[in-house]
Amino acid sequence: MTPPKLLADADLDEDLIRGLLRVEPGVDFLTAADGGTRGLTDRQIIELAVATDRVIVSHDRSTMTAEFYRFLDEGHSSPGLIFVRQKADEGHVI
Repeated sequence: MTPPKLLADADLDEDLIRGLLRVEPGVDFLTAADGGTRGLTDRQIIELAVATDRVIVSHDRSTMTAEFYRFLDEGHSSPGLIFVRQKADEGHVI
C-alpha cells in the first residue's frame, strides 16, 4: 500500500512532521514552508491539496472543518483531511 501524500497546514507543529519522518522516512509530507501553505486561506489550502493530490494535516478544527465541508458540499472531492489535537502526545500521533 502506498502511503498518502500529506500537506501541512501552516498551524501544524513541525516537530510532528520531523518525528513522523524519522519513523517513516518514505512518507511524502510537505511542511507549510515547503508546501506553500503559509499565508493561504483555508479554501486555498484545500484547493492546493486537491491540485497536488495530498491529504491536509491540521490542528485547526474551528475554521478548516467548516471550509472543508463547504468545499465538499459544492460538489468537489478531496484526498482528505486529518486533524491532530494541538496538545496530543507527539509519540501517540506519530
